[in-house]
This record gives sequence, structure tokens and C-alpha cells, in this order.
Amino acid sequence: MDKTKKKWIGRIILLIIIIIAAIYLFTWTGNIRCRSVPGMCGIYWGIQTLATGKSQPSVMIVYNPDDESGLGNPFLLQKILQDDKHIGIHPNLENIKHLSPEKLKGTSLVIVERSREVSTNSLEMFINYVAKGGRLIWIGDTGIELDDSIMTLGDSSDRLLTKGDIDGSYDGNTINGWARLNKHNYMIRFDEFLGVNYIGNFCDYQECITKTYDVPGYDSIKLVNKTPGHSNGVLVPSSRHPLVYGMRNYLQSRDDFAIVQQIRPNITPLKLDFGSKLFKDQNTSIGNSSVFPLIVVSNSNRVAYYAMPPEYLIEPDDKEKYYSVLENMIDGMVR
Repeated sequence: MDKTKKKWIGRIILLIIIIIAAIYLFTWTGNIRCRSVPGMCGIYWGIQTLATGKSQPSVMIVYNPDDESGLGNPFLLQKILQDDKHIGIHPNLENIKHLSPEKLKGTSLVIVERSREVSTNSLEMFINYVAKGGRLIWIGDTGIELDDSIMTLGDSSDRLLTKGDIDGSYDGNTINGWARLNKHNYMIRFDEFLGVNYIGNFCDYQECITKTYDVPGYDSIKLVNKTPGHSNGVLVPSSRHPLVYGMRNYLQSRDDFAIVQQIRPNITPLKLDFGSKLFKDQNTSIGNSSVFPLIVVSNSNRVAYYAMPPEYLIEPDDKEKYYSVLENMIDGMVR
């Protein structure tokens, strides 16, 4: 082989390496999904497996076992994700009280639900996790309350952010539960990180019934949730987004969900149409709205906020189970 041919072969190999590296970088940052390029998922997650020493993609479900009122059923979510007939991944369950940056290392996707109380340090930890390439799914009313149990007695500096903190006035009205001021007086705008402002849960405004769930494999554990007990709207998916591929329009919903207002023009793959004015007699910041975002995507597609826990659409007593919602969630975030 002459020198000219060797030179061109070397250039082609170098070009292939550069292309693969560029695709890898775009996948890592969330600008593209690995399945967009044939064979790239195997390459990407193979590299991630070698880099982390953990089989990838890996999934972690984070929750608070002491939470009695938050949205979500992490045990049911884990069971559905483990079902080989549909998704076939095996996520770990992790107590948010024991979570640390070290435990998040090497985890491809973190799902956080049923944990209304979350410390400001934990919110910062999740922001940093995403900044380092992680994927995050935040569900419902998770984190809308301060976790006072870990605060030092008498330390009031770690608190909810007020309007006065922003504009320098004496306005003591808080922004929302996801807007915090940490102990170093830095603003932590987790609401802007998610792209939504929390208003309340559907069952805070409408009459609901209490429903008790058995936890599969945990005979001593019961989960108590509120549910409308009747149709409270129809699901309206986008026709294009991977998180709702194949989902039919106007499927009936009978579950509680977090009512949020978008504060940034992010992608909204799924909405719920209540069909009437929910707040006609209430003074809220979103007025007389009847259509509410259920999925909002932000941070270069690395963060997805789910106002309704997706496992609520696949409960054992549901006549029609929408497995595609969870299948799309996994495929849309890590594949």
C-alpha cells in the first residue's frame, strides 16, 4: 500500500472518530437521543458502562418512605418498569433522606416522586447531577415543602424565597415551594430549573376520595392517595414528541395531579383538558384555566417534569392501562 492510500485511510478513520465523538457529545448533553443514529445506543451506553463501572443505562427511583400525602407510588412504578413484557429495566429504590452525590454517580436516569419535603441542599444536588450529564424526572408535588428536619436548631437562613429577596423590598410573600434561599443566601430557583410554578394538587380544589393501595411484596406497607373517583379530564398528547409517541388523543383521566403554570416556553408533550373552569371561584395566579400541562421538558431534554405520576395510568384496577406512557418515558429519556 502506497503512502497516499495510507494517508487517506488514516484521514477517514480520524473523521469517523471525530463524528462518533461529536454524536457522543450531543447525546451526553441531551441535544439528540442515541436511537436517532443507528447503532449509537450500543456505543454510547457501552462507553458509559466502561466509564462508570456500572451497567448502563441505570435507573434510580428516589422517594421518602415517611411521606403520607405526596403524589406517586414508587413501589408500583418499580414493579411496572421491571416487567419484561413492557420495559424490562430494574431500577433501585432510594430513600431521599440517605441520598448523596456519590450515590448519584453513574446513574443514567433519576426519577423523584412522593417526597413533598425536600431540603434545599438536595435540590442543588439534583441541579448539579443534571449539569454533569444526568437525566432527571421530577414528579408532581415533590419538593414543594422545606425539609426542616435536617436544619440546625435556630438556623432560619435556609428558607423559601420571597419576592422581597428578589427586588430588595419588604414583601414577605413566597414565590413557590421550589424557590429557595440557601444558608449562604444564594437563590436556588428550582422552579425555573423545571420551568414550572406549582399552584396545588387537583384534589386541593375538587372533591376527592381517599384510596389505599397495597404495596406489592411489602405486606406491612400501605399507601394512601387521593383520587377524584371519576373522570377529571382527557389527556391531550403532542403528535410529535417521543415521550408521548403512539398515545391516543382524549384518553380519560381519573387521577390526582399537580396543577402547575409554565414560567418558560418549554416543550409540553402532554396536557390535560379539564373541560370546564377549575378556578372559577378561586383566586389563583393562573386564572380560570381548564387546560393544564402534564409533561414539561427542559434543560436540553435532560429534565422532564410530570405533573401526574405516570404509574397512576397503569394501576391494577384500571380497565385500560396506558403502558406506553412509561415505555415512552424510558425511551424518550435514555434511548
